[in-house]
Amino acid sequence: MRKLLSLLAVLTALAALVLAPAAQAHDHGFPAPRPAKLSLVHGIPGDSLGASRSLPAQIRAYRLFDGVQVFDDVPFPTATDPITVRPGIYRIQVRVKEASVTLTRWTHIGPGENVSAVAYLTDSGRLSNPAGRPQPRLGIFTNDATSPGAGKARVIVRHLADAPAVDVLAGGSTLINALSNGSSATAVVPAGSYPISVVADADNSIVALPPRACRSPPAAPPSSTRRGASSTGRSPHRSRSSPDDRSIAGHGAGSRARPGPAPSV
Repeated sequence: MRKLLSLLAVLTALAALVLAPAAQAHDHGFPAPRPAKLSLVHGIPGDSLGASRSLPAQIRAYRLFDGVQVFDDVPFPTATDPITVRPGIYRIQVRVKEASVTLTRWTHIGPGENVSAVAYLTDSGRLSNPAGRPQPRLGIFTNDATSPGAGKARVIVRHLADAPAVDVLAGGSTLINALSNGSSATAVVPAGSYPISVVADADNSIVALPPRACRSPPAAPPSSTRRGASSTGRSPHRSRSSPDDRSIAGHGAGSRARPGPAPSV
């Protein structure tokens, strides 16, 4: 027994000698991985589930073997400003007590990635089946934040509403065609102002979103990037209570497209 304890002590000492230089090399010899951005979106209208429209939810972002950020009483519709997070494996969870709904997704967020986690509704198919009911889902989407080029703007559209496929029109011309529920599409356009509207793909006379101005002002300098949301356990301090002021690079609503990298939503 005494020999076994002595052997364990020697092995422990050797491990300490091996790991200490490795840790120092990590601290001083290699750069830390680039941080990532994570946006959290509550896009489920409660009245579609027989609850109050605001449908307050708790959103939790847990990094594997690390801490958890909790946002309580987040109402529909809310989109947080991008939160700076460390790369790693995350469990995103949305809990809605009023509708007895818990949505959970595991995802890997890599260095420098820009990711959105969105709680949304599937297409109920009620246009063809009045008895159809939408189902809540939690989608994980990676946002392309690279530069589209000088004088250009990138538009990212996600169809996350209880509705059939839609077309997105810019200035009367089709920008994105036949976008189905749960899908994303992107387009690079000259920076400028456009009237944007969303219409039913099967019948362009059915307007899902009336025309709105899509304006692309000069790109903001890097120093003016919006700060991330608070993680003190309350609702995000800088959360958006309405999607109307979000970029249409967001999640089915909004009116702003900037030249340069796509907005971090």
